[in-house]
Amino acid sequence: MTTLALASAKGAPGVTTSALLLAALWPRPACLVEADPRGGDLRYWQTDPDGQPLRPDAGVVSLLAERRTPASVQDRGSGTDPGGGLLAHTQRIAGSLPVLVGVSTPRQHQALAPMWPELSAGFATLTMRGPDVAPSPRQDDSVQATDLMVDVGGLTGDPATLALLHSTSMVLLVCLPTVSSLAHTRDALVELRASARWGSQQLGVIVIGSGADRDAVRDVLTADLLAGLAVGPARGALFMGQLAADPAAARALAGSWTRRLDRSPLVASGRRLARELDAHLQHLPAVTAADFGPAGGPGGVDVDALVGPSR
Repeated sequence: MTTLALASAKGAPGVTTSALLLAALWPRPACLVEADPRGGDLRYWQTDPDGQPLRPDAGVVSLLAERRTPASVQDRGSGTDPGGGLLAHTQRIAGSLPVLVGVSTPRQHQALAPMWPELSAGFATLTMRGPDVAPSPRQDDSVQATDLMVDVGGLTGDPATLALLHSTSMVLLVCLPTVSSLAHTRDALVELRASARWGSQQLGVIVIGSGADRDAVRDVLTADLLAGLAVGPARGALFMGQLAADPAAARALAGSWTRRLDRSPLVASGRRLARELDAHLQHLPAVTAADFGPAGGPGGVDVDALVGPSR
C-alpha cells in the first residue's frame, strides 16, 4: 500500500494537476485525496460520470463527521477497508477515478482541525497494510491494493497538514524551474528532513518544465543540500521527476478542453513519471508503526473521460 503526498513549498505550481494526473495514470488502482487546508478544487474542475456536480458533503467532511467519537480510524477499520471507512466516502469522477473530496474553505478546515488526526491515522493504517488488504473502489467485490495520491496544496506550517505528511509513504514537492520556486523548495526539503522520519528516498521533487529543467534543478539541489539530506549510502537519493509545462492540457484537467488529452505532452510525461516513481518506490524500506510515532492509469481510469468528450 502506497500513500504519496504532493505539495508545494510556495505558490501554486500545479500540485492538484500533478496529483490528479498521477492518480489517473498510476500502474495500480489509485484514489485521489484532497487535503488542502485552503480548500479543494475538484468540485469546480470535475463532474461525476453522469455529468453531475460532485457532492461537497461526501468526502473528507463526511468521513471526519462520522468519526466524532473517541474511537480511532484504525479501530473502526475492517478487513476490506482498513482505513476506517476512508474508501467508503469516495466519489467517482468522469473517467472512473475515485476521489475523496476535500474541505471547501479554510474556515471549514479549522472547524474540523480537532478531527484531522483521524485522517492521518487512516493514512498510516493504509500505508502499513500489505498489497492484498484494501479493496479497489472500482472493484468492490475484490480485495486488492488502492494507493492514495494526497493533494495537500501549499505548505503553510499547519500542524494538521504536517501530521498528515508524517503518515504517508513519500512526500513530493512540485516546483517550477525558477530561482524563487527552487529556493523555497530547497528550504522546505531541509525542514521536512529535519522534522520528520523520512530519509532522502522518501522525499522527491517534481519539476514542471522540460527534462533539461529537471536536470538543472537536480544539479542545484545536489550541490546545495543533497549531501546534507543523505546520511550514509543507505539513505539513497532524492527522487527527481518531471512533468511537461503544458498549459492547455492543464486547463483540460480543470474542465476546459478541445482535443484529446491522451495525446498531450502533459499526459505523456505523466505516464513516464508514474513508471519512474513506481520503480523508485519498490526500493523504499518497509513502513512500520514505529515510523509514524504517536501521531500516527492502468488501474482502469479513462484519462480522456476526465475532461469529457472531445469537442
